[in-house]
Amino acid sequence: KKKSKKKTVLIEKKVEEGGPGKDEPGEAKGFARKGAVHISGAFSLTRDANQDIFNDKIVDGAQTYTLAATVSPRIGYMITNAFELAGALEVEISSTENENGDSVSNSWGFGIILDPAYYFSPTPNVHPYIHTGIGYLVTSTEIGQSAAVDLGGLTLRPGVGIAFTAGHVDSGQYVARLVFDFQYDRLTGDNDA
Repeated sequence: KKKSKKKTVLIEKKVEEGGPGKDEPGEAKGFARKGAVHISGAFSLTRDANQDIFNDKIVDGAQTYTLAATVSPRIGYMITNAFELAGALEVEISSTENENGDSVSNSWGFGIILDPAYYFSPTPNVHPYIHTGIGYLVTSTEIGQSAAVDLGGLTLRPGVGIAFTAGHVDSGQYVARLVFDFQYDRLTGDNDA
């Protein structure tokens, strides 16, 4: 009995010496602990070429090129040892030109998204999670010289991911994420086209 009592004392001593920011048995590890702040974001730049095909032939003058940029900053706060409450902004601009370099359309979009997440932390450096974003998007597209399409509405973005961390909890951690999302937008508005 003395031997098992000694082991218990050692475990208690380690927990007491852990100090702020250290993990306790049974709690989420480092990255997903209560009080942690997560600041992240995404940036994308895409260029697409589209062709209209009729009877297996490319229609003359119908090829277009679209250049789009999206910036999405996100901040989250761990309100418990596994549950994060987060918010994100999304800004997108795009421009489409025909094969002669003439402007076909220009558009911009803005969104604000509430994105709660739940983290599972089987190890200190691996954090699978689920999340569901819900928010509001506004877009405006100018077509040619005079027509415009203005839309706004609900966006739903459920997904799953896994975060890999490196670094020390107290001095900051680096995080790489692999995320699979589904996006559904229900937009309505004015169409002058």
